[in-house]
Amino acid sequence: MKMKKFSLLVFINLTFFIVVHSQVDTMATLVVADNQEAEIDYNKGVEAYKIKSYEKSIEYFTSAIIKRNGFYQAFYNRANILTILLRYKEAIGDYSEVLKLQPGNSKAFFSRGMAYFFLKDYKNARDNFLTASTLDTKIAKYPYYLGVAN
Repeated sequence: MKMKKFSLLVFINLTFFIVVHSQVDTMATLVVADNQEAEIDYNKGVEAYKIKSYEKSIEYFTSAIIKRNGFYQAFYNRANILTILLRYKEAIGDYSEVLKLQPGNSKAFFSRGMAYFFLKDYKNARDNFLTASTLDTKIAKYPYYLGVAN
């Protein structure tokens, strides 16, 4: 039974790694806006992410967040990178910031749920998966993970 649980956790971790990489949709898109300093740092964070320079990417996204209030894309991308680095508590904080700025962001609810799941906080994981699946009924993985967290 213990091996089966371990295999399930390995599968879930690998799946989440793939999900995070596929969800980093803002990582594929460079941003240009009026506040150029924040966007320049954000774009540098995207480029650092693409070459797997995760710590440098975190630095750039942090700088973008400081320079532009409410930059939810930078919070979201930084949270995804923190998750890749297994820094789940920090990632939860950033996903929570995204949700303050965008309360209907199903991807942020799902990703925060995964971070809670990896911390073995199954109640909060379930709550986030449920919210994500309620907000976006078209994404089949949300209800699946809701079942896994039960």
